[in-house]
Amino acid sequence: MTQQGRVDIVIADGASAILSALRALRTSLLFIQHIHKDNGKRARLILISPVKNKKFL
Repeated sequence: MTQQGRVDIVIADGASAILSALRALRTSLLFIQHIHKDNGKRARLILISPVKNKKFL
């Protein structure tokens, strides 16, 4: 996990890194998933927002 300006950047290749980022979630989190398929490339954007007044995931 790193920070550029006011944006936290999580570069993850696996569920354990993503799960730890979700547990520390205090603001919205945007996942960008790169999808390589045959001769094309796509990206899927997933926005996860925190649940207010929640102590545990």
